[in-house]
Amino acid sequence: MLFLVFLVGLVFSAFYAAWTGRAWRAIGLSPRLAESLGVNLFRYRLIAFVIASAAAGLMGSFFAHYYGSIVPGTFGPMRTIYVHVYAILGGIGFATLGPVIGSLIMTFVPEILRISKEVEPIFTGLVIILLAMFLPDGLLGLLKQWQNRPLPGVSIARISKWIRAALLVSKEE
Repeated sequence: MLFLVFLVGLVFSAFYAAWTGRAWRAIGLSPRLAESLGVNLFRYRLIAFVIASAAAGLMGSFFAHYYGSIVPGTFGPMRTIYVHVYAILGGIGFATLGPVIGSLIMTFVPEILRISKEVEPIFTGLVIILLAMFLPDGLLGLLKQWQNRPLPGVSIARISKWIRAALLVSKEE
């Protein structure tokens, strides 16, 4: 299973590093703008659908062979919601690492809440609402914003004032 996950992750990373990834990112930012720049929306959405379907089919066939049977109740509505929460929690802008981080977090939290089945959907709903309100870019988006923040107590205006003062001093000399 880990080999298949590694293989699928490698294929997805290769697609995102190539021209298809640039087209997918452009479509994700603004489909109309991407189309005005010459990106064929139907073609790239079809490619994404085919690749994702092939990966899901590969993993599903492995799951069926591993367990020996498939039961319809295995993948209920809550499981589908969890898959989306994984991607949102990790960060949708991070195609491969975001869902991995989100799935690691959201795998352990329901296991902790397994004591009561009534609390788990409430907690998932609360996580979705809080993510939509406070972390629309996910945890990795928050980390990216934190890395790009200015130094504490130092604003851009203060830095530009220091630069102007230094330039004036050098002109006078």
